[in-house]
Amino acid sequence: MVSIVGGTYLEDCYEDDWFQLYGSGLRAAIAISNFSRNDPLSLYTCVGRGNLQSFLATTDQCGIQPKHRETDRTIGFSYFHNMSPPLISPPVTLCTETLMCTDSVITVFGMLEASFKVTGDKVVYDPQSGANPIPFRETDSKAKKLAIVANYHEGTQLTKEKDCRKICRKLKEQENAAVVVLKLGPFGMLVINEKGRLTPLPVHTTEKVFKIGSGDIFTAMFGYLWGECNKLAENAAKIASRATAFYCNNNGTLPI
Repeated sequence: MVSIVGGTYLEDCYEDDWFQLYGSGLRAAIAISNFSRNDPLSLYTCVGRGNLQSFLATTDQCGIQPKHRETDRTIGFSYFHNMSPPLISPPVTLCTETLMCTDSVITVFGMLEASFKVTGDKVVYDPQSGANPIPFRETDSKAKKLAIVANYHEGTQLTKEKDCRKICRKLKEQENAAVVVLKLGPFGMLVINEKGRLTPLPVHTTEKVFKIGSGDIFTAMFGYLWGECNKLAENAAKIASRATAFYCNNNGTLPI
């Protein structure tokens, strides 16, 4: 089985006339739903009661098994344009929920309103926080094989290193990770595999870029390909990058 653990949030973008119920968790589950039709796909998340009906309709349409906690209100992210930083409402100062998941393959995203505790054979962790990313080892979670997917800023916060290669090696060591993928924006990414080999990979050129949720797509696809399909980390990252380019070039079209 495959599980996604992550947030469900409202997203609106003024310039793109965009208003959707997504967030990292729901977006990731929808993204891979076409690929996992023959495998149970579960989503562990929190959703406000005012958006529960829409959430359940979406998960039912996509064949996703919802394992949700109902909250008073769904957190919202408001963007002026799709590359601008969001305004978050209401402000979240304390995690009030803990999402617990046990499965063979798990992709887990850091969340604003909840912490997590997961146990899996293969786990992919995306910390999703530039300000205060939480190390996987501090979540009381367990993974037989762990992959860390982080952007450069998260990598520097987690390791206190500036050099990309040092970030990858230190993350691998301190998290006891099998694989690390360090995303470098327009400069591509670095992948360190289970044997410790570092491989730089480029990004794909697109005619336009819709940035909201693009990192979620990469992590979701990488998690499915590396975790469920047992592809080599480098190959999983290459395909995930192509899927992300498709998403960015098609105004956030889902599923992939």
